[in-house]
Amino acid sequence: MTQNINLLDKLGIQPISAFNSKLIGQISIGWILLLILIYVSASITHSSKQKTLLTLETTQKNLLANITANQEIILPKENTATADPKALPQSSINLLGFYRYLDDLARFTPNGIWLNNIIFSDAGESITIEGSSIAPSGISIFLNSLHNSTSLYNKKFGAMQLKKSAISSNIDFTLSTVVINPKEPDKK
Repeated sequence: MTQNINLLDKLGIQPISAFNSKLIGQISIGWILLLILIYVSASITHSSKQKTLLTLETTQKNLLANITANQEIILPKENTATADPKALPQSSINLLGFYRYLDDLARFTPNGIWLNNIIFSDAGESITIEGSSIAPSGISIFLNSLHNSTSLYNKKFGAMQLKKSAISSNIDFTLSTVVINPKEPDKK
């Protein structure tokens, strides 16, 4: 005997369209929440970078203002500078220092001579130069070259002390436009 079974009534199959619409809705809401999360995190990162950028721009403006202010202090105004330093009055030579002498010493010091100490006093009237030379002849070459300088040509070095260095084989010297009293050994 054959039985007829109605499979549609017994299995209770639900329509497919209701299942798909619920799943598609859940996926769509998930994507929307993910995009909102990405947008919020990007906005927070962008705002912190904007704050850092504004801080850096403010710091840059402050540094540029400080540099400009310091340059105005260091550099003389163009209308007050004079081209010839020898035309300056004697009272203002201390504002410029003894740069002419230092420039000439740098240009006219021959090889083999090292300057260790330079003393200027009385607005350049008294000059004492201490240094070392490889050979004694280097000191005479140095003195002759100073006569070629523009600021030291008229200076008469009236005192000279020579001493062989205890550390090396160099000759230590002292040249002065004033007479230097040699140090007397202590008497006991």
